[in-house]
Amino acid sequence: MDVYDTFLSEETFATCLDNMPQPCVDLVVEYGDGILLTRRQNEPAKGEWFWPGSRLYKGERLDDAAVRVAREELGLDPVTVERLGVSEHFWESTSVEGVETRHTIPVIYRVIPDGDQSIELDSQHDESRVVTKPPVDANRYVREYFDRFDIWSVTKRRYGTSLSCRTKIILCCSRQTPYLLIDPRFTGSLTLLKQLGKWYTSLLRDRNGPASGPGTPPLGVFRSRRGGCQASTDRINCPRWIKKELTPLIESVAIDLSMSVSKLIDDEGNLLGIINIVDAFVIFIALAVVLAGAGFVLGGSDNTDSPSETVTTFVTLDLGTQPDYIVSALSEGDTYSPTEGETLTITDLSLTPQGEQTRVFARVELQGVLDNGEINYANGPFHLGRTLDIYTETYNVTGSIIAVGNQSTLDTESTTVLLQDTVSADEASKITPGDAVSIDGYTAATAEDVAVYPLTNPDRRRVLVEATLTSYIQQGTRSFGGTALRPGQQVTLPTDEYTITGRLEQVDSSLQSRELTNRTVRLELSRVRADTANALQAGQTEQAGTVPTAYVTDVETEPAQIISTAQDGSVVISDHPTLRDVTLTTELRVAETRDGIQFRGERIQLGSTVVLDLGIVNIETRVVAIGRWLLMWEHSRTARVLQTVTARLTQIREGSVLLGTVERLTARTASVARNSYCYRWLTTEPDPEVIVIDLHQSRTVGPFIRPVANVLSLVAKAWAGSRVAAIMTALDELVAGSRTGRVLAALLAPPESSADSDGENG
Repeated sequence: MDVYDTFLSEETFATCLDNMPQPCVDLVVEYGDGILLTRRQNEPAKGEWFWPGSRLYKGERLDDAAVRVAREELGLDPVTVERLGVSEHFWESTSVEGVETRHTIPVIYRVIPDGDQSIELDSQHDESRVVTKPPVDANRYVREYFDRFDIWSVTKRRYGTSLSCRTKIILCCSRQTPYLLIDPRFTGSLTLLKQLGKWYTSLLRDRNGPASGPGTPPLGVFRSRRGGCQASTDRINCPRWIKKELTPLIESVAIDLSMSVSKLIDDEGNLLGIINIVDAFVIFIALAVVLAGAGFVLGGSDNTDSPSETVTTFVTLDLGTQPDYIVSALSEGDTYSPTEGETLTITDLSLTPQGEQTRVFARVELQGVLDNGEINYANGPFHLGRTLDIYTETYNVTGSIIAVGNQSTLDTESTTVLLQDTVSADEASKITPGDAVSIDGYTAATAEDVAVYPLTNPDRRRVLVEATLTSYIQQGTRSFGGTALRPGQQVTLPTDEYTITGRLEQVDSSLQSRELTNRTVRLELSRVRADTANALQAGQTEQAGTVPTAYVTDVETEPAQIISTAQDGSVVISDHPTLRDVTLTTELRVAETRDGIQFRGERIQLGSTVVLDLGIVNIETRVVAIGRWLLMWEHSRTARVLQTVTARLTQIREGSVLLGTVERLTARTASVARNSYCYRWLTTEPDPEVIVIDLHQSRTVGPFIRPVANVLSLVAKAWAGSRVAAIMTALDELVAGSRTGRVLAALLAPPESSADSDGENG
């Protein structure tokens, strides 16, 4: 499969982000003496230290994506990649207009650059840094990766010994670039470095001639560091002979360095042959203490600054989704002190279900130091978006500041919603008013009322649950489980016995407060068994709990019709001996909305399927009329006159000799026409060897046919979206479902093909 790496349009990309998770890759880059982080320029996590990463292209393998991101975003190529695992991120901000949330599924890779390479950031990042542990101002998912994959411990085990350069000088040649790793105690020795440079220049001059002397780039010399060696900016060719001829010289320099160490301290332990090294150390400590005391005494009288003032404020932390063991450990009153005089105390918690985990918001009290009118906590001022750590003996969590204020409790309120879902019949029977969604003793939601409706599948039910949710308010928007509470959103309510994941139908509404009204609706059952038809009686009702939702006012039953064709071609209509057609006149409890009429939360119209549970029988019907005016027409005097005239004309047709003769002549003519050579020639399938010409592509009539076809195509599209088409479709469904419509369809059906006739006769 080819890699589809073209950019999507903003509208298409917004649709994808708003409706589905996005797969991507995150890079844990081992660089220099630690792990590389970059500061993002775009949402989500704009302005935060985060992992380099990007989305996955269609058709692109995961390992190839990691290599591509390292090259495009960091300028690292080539690299070695190792897959660590998979995570999931839930963001409350995006860079796409109109999309409020974003769900990403990153595959995490460890990336090791080959050789010494410099970082070249793209426009998505404005700065990079190398760390050995998660910084306090990094995004919360940075700490998650460090803890989950034990990143720094693995890096130290991988490089801690092999890159130690404390006892010797090593000549390295990576990507045609020679450089030296020298004991860090001697990187400041200018004499030795100049000597190495002269030896290196003389080697090149002897090898390549005088022309290579003055313009030859210097040999890169670097100080070794823990976990790695500093990269070089000098890039020169490194043939194999350099390593062969330069190595003995480097070994001699290493000997000189060792000798220089021995000259500093003689065999008797005297420093530079003057003073014992232990005595020198004691004298140094004594002088330091004397100077510090003098500074304290002399500077104390001039110190007019007042002691640091401790102040208190409250912030709300979004701790994201947390597993059950973290949620169980969280408690109001938990404290954490990053430094002396600074304290974080949890004063309130909001726990709501989100997927298989729990979304946690915490209100915390911060005690910090007032510095120049600004409160400092954990080595910096706090602001919206900054991440704070909470370390206790039982758990470690990180959250982002999303609100600042003076109250100690979270801004929450009880919100009544109507939630619709389709569940099994067994689960539907378990849903009862009073069921609670509890998380570690915290009640997040309560079912207040429930209505259960039947479906075509007898094992499934549609439920409409009225629930009270403890919602969190952020910037005027109520949310539950990280989801904004508005119609159309999905909300999950897990209880001990069942789980509902349904669509919000209404917010701030209850089952009893809905504006419902009775509508007369005519329903039809076609070709049902006689015992089912006989079981339907006027006065039967369907109830949701104690509330009636449907009431049968009239039942009309008649035999189902059998429409066949006699051998002479005439149409024969007869009654079915066992099947019945039933028409029910019902009063349905419906809600009138802007989208139309809704029955039990579902929109109904002509042709819609409605399932009724009338107690002794469960039936699936089709809507054939809605509203009183249609029924008034059927029972009006004009309608009765037309029915009488139609019945009289039918009797006249059946008893007329003239019409009977015409029908027989018509049938005979149709039979002769079907058996004629001309009819067979017109209806025969084309021979496979016959060449079929597309007139659209011809030079003669093509220029005339193509414009007409284009116009007809535009007219067809306009017709499909017009109100006239919708009305005609509704009328067609109404007529097609009636007895008269079926008779007309049989009369106007095209004659059978000659092949079918031959098959039947044979």
